[in-house]
Formats: sequence, C-alpha cells, structure tokens
Amino acid sequence: MKVKVIFDTNIIKDTNPESFLGGRVELQKFAEIAEIILPDLVIEELKCQKRKELEKNKGLFLKNPFHWLRNINQEDTENFDNEAHITELENKEDIKYTIIHLKNHSVLDQIKELAINELPPFQTGGKGFKDTYIYFTILEYLQTIPDKYVFVCTKDKVFQTALQKHLNIKVIENFEEFEKNIGLNIPSEYTLQEIQELYEGIEYRDKWLNIENNWVLSFTEKNHKRFILFDSVANEMIGTVVSTQDLSILLADLNEDKSYNDMGIFIRGLEKYYLYFSKDHFLQILQSSTDNYCIYNSQIARGEIKKIFNRNDNTKNFLNTTDDLWEQFIQKYNFQS
Repeated sequence: MKVKVIFDTNIIKDTNPESFLGGRVELQKFAEIAEIILPDLVIEELKCQKRKELEKNKGLFLKNPFHWLRNINQEDTENFDNEAHITELENKEDIKYTIIHLKNHSVLDQIKELAINELPPFQTGGKGFKDTYIYFTILEYLQTIPDKYVFVCTKDKVFQTALQKHLNIKVIENFEEFEKNIGLNIPSEYTLQEIQELYEGIEYRDKWLNIENNWVLSFTEKNHKRFILFDSVANEMIGTVVSTQDLSILLADLNEDKSYNDMGIFIRGLEKYYLYFSKDHFLQILQSSTDNYCIYNSQIARGEIKKIFNRNDNTKNFLNTTDDLWEQFIQKYNFQS
C-alpha cells in the first residue's frame, strides 16, 4: 500500500497555461512511491489562479499592437474559452492523483470557533478560511482510510502549526523531507546491526522498492543471496527469501531456449520472489515474455506469465514502461490491463 501525501495549494500552484498541476518535478518524484491526494478546494484554487491569469493575459494580448499587426482576429481572441482550456488541461494531466471532499458540513461551528479566537489554521485578522476548510477535509479523510496516517506537504507555517497537533499527520515541505521520513534512509546502522545478529556473516549490497512500495534489501550470505522485505511505513522486516544468485541473473534464464514444459515450471518457481522484484526485474520479465517464443508459445508458461502480471492492478503504472512494449505484451498474451 502506497503512503498517502496530501498537498496544499502552495506546493502545486501554477499559472502556466500548458499544464494543470504545478511543482511537477517534485510531484513526479512523489508519484513514483506515494499516492498523491488533493483536497477539492486545492483543485478549485488552482483553477481559479489559472482562470485569472488567462483572463489577464487575454486582455494584455488584445491591447498588444502585434495582435492587429499580425492580423490576428480580435473576435477569436475575445471568444477564446478559458474554462474549456482549463478543463482540457485537467483531463490531460498525466500525474495521477485522488481528490478528497469535505462531506460533514457540521464542522462549521468548529471553524467559526477557530476564526473567532484566531487559532491555527486561522491567522491574525481572521485570514485562513481556505486552509481551515482543507484542514477539516484532511481530518475527515483520515477517518476513512485503514492506516489513518498521512503526510501533508505545505509551506504555510500557520497551517503547519495546526496540523502538527495530530500524531497521525506528518508535515513536510518537500520531497527531501519526505525521503527522510519513509525509510528511504533504510538500512540504518541500527537496522543493519539487527539483521547481522539475525543472520551471521551477512553483507549488505543494495535496495529497491517493490510493487507494493515496500523496501527490498539485498544481502550476500555464505553461498547465496538473501532478500529482506521491509514495510516502508512501519519500518520493520516483514519477509525474507533466498536465492543462489542475484534476481537479475536468475531472470536471465527467461531468455534461454527451454522446452515448453521446463519454461513453464521455471516461471512458476518465480512466484516466491514476486514481492522481492524491483521495477527493473518486472521489466526484464516483460521483455523476455514478448521476445522468447518458448514463453509465449507454451500454454503453461503463458499462463504463469499472465498470473504474474494479473496479480496487482497497479502493474502497468509501476513499470512506467513504453506503450509499445506494453502493447506487444497485451497482444501476444491477450492480456486485459
């Protein structure tokens, strides 16, 4: 399960008429390993900012002498549909996000109380209604999710003060802070010491995220490789598996010329490593399954490959592969994505 990160308007605001969400470089980093959550008021604020900027620039463009010097039709400019353009940007947005809404409007009395007493998220002078509305949207959302824990990304200090009162909300300002709080610094010296006490002679080598957004730590141990699965949120070991070789070398056998039956048995044996595969491992399987006739012509192997890619609805998004490779796979395996 991906960690949930809720974003304030000041992180994603952008008046750029070419894209919907702002802060795209940061957001794309978050999107790789987290679920992006946007309160509905954040979306409306973003649209309002773009609406005002488009209207302002339309007026400036109409006054610009190059508008008539280039014989651009004034009526076309005046009739340009800003709202339709914003809707188009929203529909074409390729960074995936979930919108949350405040449904319980009985919180109005609590909002009024905070406003009267100028308590966070309200500021001195009564400013801060939008932040307060988002604040209660977040609190309500927390009650609807199983883990009841979220990150909130905001640069507003007063808003931060209100959020920090809740132990199940972790406030951050950027991706760097997020990294420090979700175990991207795994393995710590303490974690390594625990593992070394558990498995004698083990040597740390590498780490990666799996399809469920948990960490896999790779170790060399005597004559084999050990892979340890860590829960990204709880930061604790939740599984382990061993192999005589690195997983990428193991998967190289998918390119071999085997009998149909042997290939099917080999792929079936990969099941135990499923939660230990990285994105690159899955891509390796995907590429081999489209290239090697021993896989796609074998009824057993085809079935086992389809099981691998049917196991998680998020597989295509996790792989973030080219459309061409994914389409080849779909066509060869009659795969429903």
